[in-house]
Amino acid sequence: MQRLRALIGRRNLGSNLLMIAVFLVAARMAGALREVVIARQFGVGELVDAYVILFAFVTFAPMLWTNTLQAVVVPQLMSLDAKARDAFISELIGVSLLLGVLISGLIFWLAPAAVTALSADLSEIGVQYARAFGLGLAPIAAVGVFISILTALLVAVERRSVSLLEALPPLSVICALLLMPSAAGLIVGSLVGIVVQAIAAIVLVVREGVWRWPRFSLSAEPWTAFWRAAVLMIVVFLLAGITYPIDQGIALTLEEGAASRFGYAYRILGFLLALATITIGRAMLPAFVRAPHLAMQLTIRWAPISFTIGLTIALVIGYFSEPVVALLFERGAFTPEDTRAVAGILRLGLWQLPPYFAGIVLLQLVMSLRRYELMIVPSIIMVTIKVVGSLVLVRGYGLDGLMISSVISYVVMLMVYLYVVGRQLVPEPAR
Repeated sequence: MQRLRALIGRRNLGSNLLMIAVFLVAARMAGALREVVIARQFGVGELVDAYVILFAFVTFAPMLWTNTLQAVVVPQLMSLDAKARDAFISELIGVSLLLGVLISGLIFWLAPAAVTALSADLSEIGVQYARAFGLGLAPIAAVGVFISILTALLVAVERRSVSLLEALPPLSVICALLLMPSAAGLIVGSLVGIVVQAIAAIVLVVREGVWRWPRFSLSAEPWTAFWRAAVLMIVVFLLAGITYPIDQGIALTLEEGAASRFGYAYRILGFLLALATITIGRAMLPAFVRAPHLAMQLTIRWAPISFTIGLTIALVIGYFSEPVVALLFERGAFTPEDTRAVAGILRLGLWQLPPYFAGIVLLQLVMSLRRYELMIVPSIIMVTIKVVGSLVLVRGYGLDGLMISSVISYVVMLMVYLYVVGRQLVPEPAR
């Protein structure tokens, strides 16, 4: 019976991984189409630089909160009784609403100062674009933080189609640019898309029977354990998430258009990294929490498989990098010279994938066991190598140096996590 349960668990996990990957690919194809439209309309220049940087700025907090909630709330909710779970969900929704409004207000207030800090590297028109995007996109943070808790609830009940909702914002941007091909179209499309995504997420949560009206208090018993774990996870994700804005800032100090070229390459990489993070996380974390006695076996099985998948993707896309970039971006103001430059950066960055894919599997094991403290030291090591490597290598290799430092940091991260899991989580054999 134990072998039968293990076999069923592996098959269910594989099915969930496949279905989530399919839904996520469909959603990210919409995102890729958005990039095609932006590249066709604006090419490489300061408008795209400003939009990429400010969009990353306003979506950083929602992404951080989404990752934190998924890592902490999913294991926690599955361990609570119905009454405690309902009270906790109500207060989580209320806290997320308040937190989102606070973050949007801070972004709206800080955006002019952030643009001023960047003004030395931008022309006068670039500063105007950055200021417009900073103020216009600020409400995205509030709605995005609210969507974070809805996503965590849907992951906890294993609603795989939640990944499809991520297609709504890019589709909205595409429609807006077709009607209004300007910076204003980017702002309006981004705002409308995030609101539509929030409405769709509410509908799914209500249909799953897990919606609870928000309550603005912190009286539920699970809060103490939540904050203890959330602080650790926020530190971990903050360390990991800050590397891309740092790279964008470094790229902005290089020649004009460098940040755009790096951004175009990273959008392809970002899709592949998100494919691993979201697919593996949303499929494996609930499965590991449901069956902790199988978690180690599943990790041993799926980490090498994930590494192999990442290696295969890197080799295939690396071989066809120029045709891929040309297919996605080479139209309008995006020239063949831009294609060659972006493809070269992409080829180096693809070598991040094998260690990253395998490392995400190990992370799910650690999170399912709520051993969040084990993630701090590996994260500090990885970010230190990444930031120092970027600052050093960019001097001799330009944009290529940013990708090389990423590859080195993820290889080291995988090695450290293998050591941590082997020393801290693998039980000692009986004597």
